[in-house]
Amino acid sequence: GYFPGKRIGFAGSEARGVLFDWTATIRSGCYHITGLSRNGRTAEAEASMAALNSRALVLRMQHDGWVSQRAIDELLNKLPQCPVEQHTIGPDQSGRRANHFSWMRAPQACASRIAEWIRHGPG
Repeated sequence: GYFPGKRIGFAGSEARGVLFDWTATIRSGCYHITGLSRNGRTAEAEASMAALNSRALVLRMQHDGWVSQRAIDELLNKLPQCPVEQHTIGPDQSGRRANHFSWMRAPQACASRIAEWIRHGPG
């Protein structure tokens, strides 16, 4: 009941449900969350995202081959009332090639940016 991603070179050993969720989201453009996708609840999730009015911070890794700026923009389109601050983390901030996974080995640049965003507060 899992996806052997390490064996084929994509993702890790992900639960089958995670892959079903990813696939449904990619095909439809709507977030399908296992357990929330029945009886119209996906629409509720999308409506909740559209109604959210909270600050949002996006940190994109400069060399992330898994999450494109277009994917980020599509997500942010679902949050029309959220004031968004976006930053790209590159090797000059992280000290290494900034990709989808490397930030976890050197999280200081991300942690610093998040702390600064929290300190700045709304406004």
